Amino acid sequence: MITSFLVYPFMIFSMFMLFRVPVNCYNGRLLKARTNMMYWFHVAIGIFIFIFFTGVRWDVGIDQLSYWQIYNTLSLTDTFIRDDMEIGFVGFMKLLSKIGLSSTVFFAIVGLIQLCCTLTIFRREKFVIPFFCIGLICGGIFFSWCNGLRQQLVLSVFLCICSFFLLEKKVVPTLISIFLLTFFHRSAVFLFVLVPLMWIDLEKFFIKRKWQYLILFVALILSQFSVWENLSDYLDKLLVFVEYDDRYNSEVLMRVGSRTVNFGARRIIFLLFDILIIFYSNRMRQFYSSKIYYFVHALFLVLIFIQQLFMNSLAFSRFVDYFVIYRVIMLAYLMYYLFYIHSYMMGWVIILLLACHLSIQIIVDKGHHSDCVRYEFVWNR
Repeated sequence: MITSFLVYPFMIFSMFMLFRVPVNCYNGRLLKARTNMMYWFHVAIGIFIFIFFTGVRWDVGIDQLSYWQIYNTLSLTDTFIRDDMEIGFVGFMKLLSKIGLSSTVFFAIVGLIQLCCTLTIFRREKFVIPFFCIGLICGGIFFSWCNGLRQQLVLSVFLCICSFFLLEKKVVPTLISIFLLTFFHRSAVFLFVLVPLMWIDLEKFFIKRKWQYLILFVALILSQFSVWENLSDYLDKLLVFVEYDDRYNSEVLMRVGSRTVNFGARRIIFLLFDILIIFYSNRMRQFYSSKIYYFVHALFLVLIFIQQLFMNSLAFSRFVDYFVIYRVIMLAYLMYYLFYIHSYMMGWVIILLLACHLSIQIIVDKGHHSDCVRYEFVWNR
């Protein structure tokens, strides 16, 4: 536990300081971000720190040891011990093992791709990146990256696709890119649902604050009722599709899904984040006024509805996972706005809540069959 309280704060502080970029602000309006060679040198160091700790971790992420076993077996015997993995990810692992890279380097390379692809969403708003780094660790995204390697790799690359293709209304590259992602995780087919967003003027359809609160309120109410009784056949088919059919069945999921959701400390913290983001959404809309912001905000609203609705659904968790990161991105936008424009004190309130969330994750983690967030170095295994 002590290692966790040393490593994670070090990652947050060092990445925050290294990713900082000078920005001119005047009367609440962004003018220009100044970048130079020294800035990119700092970015390179920040990325190295992230991939170093991503690579040398041990048993951080529920599925990490499974991937570790698969990769090392592949390296030693040229035998792939699972036949249910997508051909793209299998080829990726075989390529790295063939050239003699260790499992530590494998995890570091995956972390490098995840981080760099995700940060492309901020390519025109680099000043937000330091605050995203805080949310990345404290908001739980880092642990998701360490766990579901294939799906989280797909999600990160999709953010890059959004930045360069989808939001630029490049239809063919977007469709081809998403199709290729299905060779790394089959759930990537869900991402085709988001393609029509390129033809929607999200600024024009920006939802008023009262309707955003209504979405959240309705989702909270619906989350207290079971929506699974008539979905047995559909759940079984979905389980096969998202590769949970060997571990669960619809009967198990219906028992889980019909359970009343309890409000624990971590869920209350995220609910507070959602309320604060909605409260400041109109002001942030006027401040940022970018298509990236409108896109992220729209998917954040999707998240706060479906996450509450499917809180206890294992079958739909794969779909929900594609939207969780948009809350952290919105938090990054909010923290920058609060610290530099609106209220320094409210910015620190969010930092404190994020720190509490990370601390709770570490303290309640018992290691086996848990979230696996306590940090251990690979050489101490």
